Amino acid sequence: MNALLKNIDDNTAIVFLPNPNVPIEGTLSLGEIASLAEYCKKKNACLAIDEVYHGFGATSALGLIKEFDNILLCGRFRKLLVWRGCESDICSGPQRI
Repeated sequence: MNALLKNIDDNTAIVFLPNPNVPIEGTLSLGEIASLAEYCKKKNACLAIDEVYHGFGATSALGLIKEFDNILLCGRFRKLLVWRGCESDICSGPQRI
């Protein structure tokens, strides 16, 4: 996490975070995501969270949207439910994004 924070500066517009990361490499807790969102907000950056695999072990950050106006969540129903031939992409976030 520290390495990621060191790379976010005033020129950063968006930070893209897969959570969980490919579902086998690990997850961030909601507290860690909230800390990252707060840091991004201070730098005026959007935090885009790819939750395509959240059903495989990560807790969704959907509840953090009410707290932070710089979070955009992205997901896909097909990956989680394995519906062949049926895909549905979703994004949720504040209107300003």
